[in-house]
Amino acid sequence: MKRNFIVTAVALTVVFNGFGVDLADLQKNVDSFSSELAMSLPFNASMGLNWSDAYIGKFLGVPPHFGVGVSGGFTSLNSVAFDDLLDNFGVSLPIGEMLLSSYVVEGRLGGFFLPFDVGVKFGILPQVDFGDRLKIDHLLAGADIRFAVVEGNVILPRISVGVGFNFLKGALTAPLDNGVSFNVDEKVLTLTQPEATFSWETKSIDLKAQVSKSFLIITPYAGFGASYAWSNMGYSVESKIRYDGSDVDNAAISEIKEKLASAGVPGLDKLSANGFSSIVAAEGWTFRAFLGLSLNVFIVKFDLTGMYNFIDSNYGATMGVRMQI
Repeated sequence: MKRNFIVTAVALTVVFNGFGVDLADLQKNVDSFSSELAMSLPFNASMGLNWSDAYIGKFLGVPPHFGVGVSGGFTSLNSVAFDDLLDNFGVSLPIGEMLLSSYVVEGRLGGFFLPFDVGVKFGILPQVDFGDRLKIDHLLAGADIRFAVVEGNVILPRISVGVGFNFLKGALTAPLDNGVSFNVDEKVLTLTQPEATFSWETKSIDLKAQVSKSFLIITPYAGFGASYAWSNMGYSVESKIRYDGSDVDNAAISEIKEKLASAGVPGLDKLSANGFSSIVAAEGWTFRAFLGLSLNVFIVKFDLTGMYNFIDSNYGATMGVRMQI
């Protein structure tokens, strides 16, 4: 069952149904959800600063080399574990494959004396309401430095290697219908007027190598990237909670935690009479390839880039426009 979740200004229909599932199953799905996103989030965070020129030249020159622009795009995301997690809350996103999109304002400045350039990017989607049932927020920021291995000339291409840092954070928040409940063995954890937030965050060190060659008004380019990322993914619920028909107290909290531990599933990070949450951490490497071309009209460049994630076979694409000297 694959569905489509696009973090952009498009209207989404969200359906909520109150029903009971096992709390242990919910925690298993959180673990799967974190494993999937750990491979996909660094890939999405790498969007931006994929300029066609592998190296833009030195700032101290005639003319000085720098540029500013905007870019945006998407990466696909394995959605099975996210589907299962949402299903535990009775949530349906009734459209096709899952896509995660981003946009950034970006700039790049040529180096001083040595053949390098530095870039920065930033894009934010503050909490935006989609109808009455869904709120989304998204932030992507990063910076890199690239060193020219080959500066390029009429015959030789430009080749660079670089290192950067990316930060990505997002969340989907929505109210749930009254009566959503979770089974804990033979007892029931009931949520009254709940609101659920599904969140993700990743920080990554990004290494990349790129080659480019300009031919009149086009510049084709290709590259390879590797990211080591530290990520946190999960959910939180704000709600008045009742357990087995009574208000949650310390004894109920201890009992629920013991039952989750005996089931051998990840425990809750927080549990009180006013809500609960579960955030799972993951880290590791991802590897990607990217290629594309730019159309160069005087100092204006239009970029189109395609990307592929070797770890989970996800893909992506970005488009951008910039002024570059």
